[in-house]
Amino acid sequence: IEVTRLKQSIRTLYTNIDCITNKKPEYFAIISECSPDVIVTTETNPKNQRFRMTKTELHIPGYTLFTNAEEEGKRGVSIHVKDALQPTEVNKLKLTEFCETIPVEVKLNGGDKLLILGVYRSPNSSKENNAMLNKLIQNSTTLGYSHLLFVGDFNYPEIKWNDQGGTTQSSTNEAGKFLEAVCDSYLCQHVTFNTRFQINQESNILDLILTNEENMVSNLEAKAPVGKSDHIVITFDYNCYTQETFKENKGKKGEITYK
Repeated sequence: IEVTRLKQSIRTLYTNIDCITNKKPEYFAIISECSPDVIVTTETNPKNQRFRMTKTELHIPGYTLFTNAEEEGKRGVSIHVKDALQPTEVNKLKLTEFCETIPVEVKLNGGDKLLILGVYRSPNSSKENNAMLNKLIQNSTTLGYSHLLFVGDFNYPEIKWNDQGGTTQSSTNEAGKFLEAVCDSYLCQHVTFNTRFQINQESNILDLILTNEENMVSNLEAKAPVGKSDHIVITFDYNCYTQETFKENKGKKGEITYK
């Protein structure tokens, strides 16, 4: 029996995990605690590029996985979306040639569509790759999606974010060009607390949540990092109307289980 349930928000968990290999117990514990509908992780692969995570290793029961972790030279971006939301992959070539991004579509009520982008920009990113990221942001607003959600590690410590938006010392440097692309695309940035902490270094807001409407994010929380990652875990509700579709099976003695 197929059962459909209306949802008023999509619970989302994000972190830069800095290699998931030795953090799986902590990773699954936070997933179990938060019960997210969407999980976005960056830097899933180790820095040693000889070893890459496979889709089998990244699989989480009940979720559909979208990832570039198996591609050569990638630090890895992964998006897990609950099967019940029936996510689909988006043709990346429609968006950009930016190095590390994963695009996923989720259908919402009333014919609306949500585009989720998981993004990782290396601190060593080239000017050409930075320009591709800015183009990605600008292109995303022209694809007919009613809802946009960009989540990831953008690695721009030069930008100081607050409730009114972001500021940087120069509009002509790489950070300034990124900020201009965000502003020109009328995107809202929701993270105002530091997301990366390392001994003897200044804490910064490197991990961002970008949406195309101001009131799309609620219940935004910072949680402890996974294992020894120097990035915190961020959880929030993305406010929208969508539906979950379950297959309902009756178990023993009238018990109901979901697959």
